[in-house]
Amino acid sequence: MDRLLEFCRLRGDEMAVRHRSSLTALRQQAQDAAVAAFVMAKASRFYTLRLPTGMGKTLTSLRIALEACRLGRAERVIYVAPYLTILSQAAREIRSASGLEVMEHHHLSILETYTVHESDPHELLLQESWQSPVVATTFNQLFRALAPRFAQDTIRIGAMRRAFVILDEPQIVDGDVWRLFLALVDAASTHLEMTVLLISATTPPLDGLREEAVDLTPGSLPSPCRYIINVGDRRMETEEVAEALVTAVNQRGAVAVILNTVEDCGRVYAETKRLSGPEISVFNLHGAMTSLHKNYQVQQIRRSLEAGLPTIVVATQIIEAGVDLSFRMIYRARPVLPSIIQAAGRANRHAAEGEPVAEIVDFHFLREGRETRGYVYDAIAMRVTDELLDRFTSVPESGTSTLSDEYFKELFRRKPGTSALAYVRDAAMGHWSDLQRISPFQEKGNRVPVFVPNEGPWIDDETYAFLSRFGAETPEQLYHLYLEKSWLRELAFVERKLFFGLLQRFVVPVSYRRARMISNLGETAKSEQPPAITLLRQPHLYREDSGFGYLVKDVEEWIYL
Repeated sequence: MDRLLEFCRLRGDEMAVRHRSSLTALRQQAQDAAVAAFVMAKASRFYTLRLPTGMGKTLTSLRIALEACRLGRAERVIYVAPYLTILSQAAREIRSASGLEVMEHHHLSILETYTVHESDPHELLLQESWQSPVVATTFNQLFRALAPRFAQDTIRIGAMRRAFVILDEPQIVDGDVWRLFLALVDAASTHLEMTVLLISATTPPLDGLREEAVDLTPGSLPSPCRYIINVGDRRMETEEVAEALVTAVNQRGAVAVILNTVEDCGRVYAETKRLSGPEISVFNLHGAMTSLHKNYQVQQIRRSLEAGLPTIVVATQIIEAGVDLSFRMIYRARPVLPSIIQAAGRANRHAAEGEPVAEIVDFHFLREGRETRGYVYDAIAMRVTDELLDRFTSVPESGTSTLSDEYFKELFRRKPGTSALAYVRDAAMGHWSDLQRISPFQEKGNRVPVFVPNEGPWIDDETYAFLSRFGAETPEQLYHLYLEKSWLRELAFVERKLFFGLLQRFVVPVSYRRARMISNLGETAKSEQPPAITLLRQPHLYREDSGFGYLVKDVEEWIYL
């Protein structure tokens, strides 16, 4: 606890100097008030903490969790995040702030647990069973603990006993399974004496809990007033968005646009690059990139912003939650309301002194005359969003909390999401399979993993060292080892886990139709089982600047993902 408080003090001093930030005192005030509220409140199984993005929710929640351990209410901290970008960033911060051992557990974490040359099966068991003072994991892994698919998933249940679980950005969980998720967490908290803290700027309703959650949100803190959301019925095509970005970057210096699909993102990025001069740095960031590539892009964006260079970022929702990047102006293609608020958290994040309030421009993106957000978002959620926003021309940061409450109240009135609770009843009657298939993010369409053999600056030295461990000099050689089933069968259990963890660093999930176009899917004989992970046949289709943001078919024609 002493180390954490000292870390917060030093971080505040650094932020005040580095970003000319006026938020340092406000962040510390919010943290102290939330911790005091936790200590004074009657012991409960559920707590909520609603703070604006950039107000230090991670460190505040960690301090509350350590206080719970000090008071004897908990014995382990489990931090849960929706995306690996948030998870890795938070794990580093928790590790640095507390000095505690922090174990990361997700589908790529096995490579981070082991050294390149050494491995111990016991270490794998510790990771799978969450045996660490602090565990940082994903919502996917937590769902597997609550509704196990395999026997190995059940060994996490012991670690959840008397744990303090921090659910970061829980609104990311799909609305159709939100009440089912609450029911599972509620049952676990009762039977395992687990304490749960939900932290977000936009929290869905918790009326499905058997015990009312205690709100730790400080009630008297002034709003930071870092941004204003300008709402309107403006409709923009690709060329108009690109022109607006290039104009804005000359005035604001750091500008982003967040679009709803990878295809939209690829189109706007290509046009923005065409219109931009060499003095402007333009970056593309979306889900159709390998994990290594996405991390590399975020690092490059951060360097450009910190150097004060004119910077444009064209991204999808991947940038909205937890990515510590700050822009002076953000264009947001109309999504659903919580996404707009989360996107606003990337604007003037540190409230730099002397800088004007940042602007979020809400607009309707049209691709060839048609709006594309329906490919991603639920129709009822979009309708509720439009009805609420149509009442305004602008929304300041101070008004977003009330607007968020109205959104969730109306959304769950129209779409209660209780049908998924039937899976729990069916599982109790012996029909477990439906519950096993539930995931926090109910993606539309079948996705096929495509292995990208390209070598680029995003492949770090550690990854090359792991390639060498398996006798591969290039990613493509690694894939050919994957196809040698007899070789795979000879690997020890831990080595096989490491091998597949390494494979995942080069994989991008794409639609089945696109996978058939660009990979070896469908090339096997009808009598043979096709590989679960397919190989990109034309590596030039994966671009160093944009991954699969757009695919070149020939000089004249573009195929978008």
